[in-house]
Amino acid sequence: MTCFCPNCWKDFREDKSVCPFCGFRVKEFWDSKDMVEKLIYALHHPYSQTCLRAVWLLGKLRDPRAVTPLISLFGETKDIYLATAIVTALGKIGGSEALDFLKNQAIHPVKMIRDKIKTILDNIEFKYAQKKLQDRR
Repeated sequence: MTCFCPNCWKDFREDKSVCPFCGFRVKEFWDSKDMVEKLIYALHHPYSQTCLRAVWLLGKLRDPRAVTPLISLFGETKDIYLATAIVTALGKIGGSEALDFLKNQAIHPVKMIRDKIKTILDNIEFKYAQKKLQDRR
């Protein structure tokens, strides 16, 4: 098994309580974090697939603590697949910060991202209209 230090991101083969490279207390650090905090930390993992999985899981968990870090990662990445996963996660999490961000990105220069945002916003509008109709009854 390959382990990574969450401080220096160097890898080592054994699960160690202290990083052999920088001395960071790895076990103590991870033990003090809940699942969402660990996933937020994984957004900067050196393996892009790990980062992508963390984005997907944060969307599934719908925890609002993930919104700001996801928006931040969106601004840092040049990977359009990761950016698309981020907007999908933000759409699932919802909330005013996420929705404002999505609305501001609706004119994104990359068509794939723009289309995904449009789908998300259209879905939200549809659900809102449905709720209004149900409330009238």
